[in-house]
Amino acid sequence: MTSPQAKIAIVTGAGSGIGRHVAIELSRNGFRLILAGRRIERLEATAKLCSAGTSLVVPCDVTDAESVAHLFAETIDRHQRLDLLFNNAGIGTAPLEIDDLTLDQWRRVVDVNLTERFLRTRGFRIMKLQTPAEAESSTTARSAHVLVRYRSLILRRSMRSLGLPNR
Repeated sequence: MTSPQAKIAIVTGAGSGIGRHVAIELSRNGFRLILAGRRIERLEATAKLCSAGTSLVVPCDVTDAESVAHLFAETIDRHQRLDLLFNNAGIGTAPLEIDDLTLDQWRRVVDVNLTERFLRTRGFRIMKLQTPAEAESSTTARSAHVLVRYRSLILRRSMRSLGLPNR
């Protein structure tokens, strides 16, 4: 179990690039980390670069609902809360004309860049359900609550403008 003072962060795409650098800086600033990504060997390499004992490696395919649910379950099992969710995973395609883009390429980009964000917003539920004392001590948790409400408003308006049911 984590001390009440330690902040808990999930970093997706933590195996390389921006995600790796953010994880290293967060660990230097006292965060306990859950490093998420597809390639366990890269996540383990990131964990070695972080402050000793601050990281938990959780392989995760951010386009798979069960994998994302497992990520959040591991976070709660280990730390009992979440203070920061750094959404970093994303992909693009090689530069090409839209009519040269295959449907499979399109779906992969949409899944990684949109569906995964939808799935990861479930992490905000963890933050919203934390006890008031924890939420009040964490600016990130308050900000996350505002962000998820704002995103929900945008989603509802978008659905309404498309004539889709708004539940």
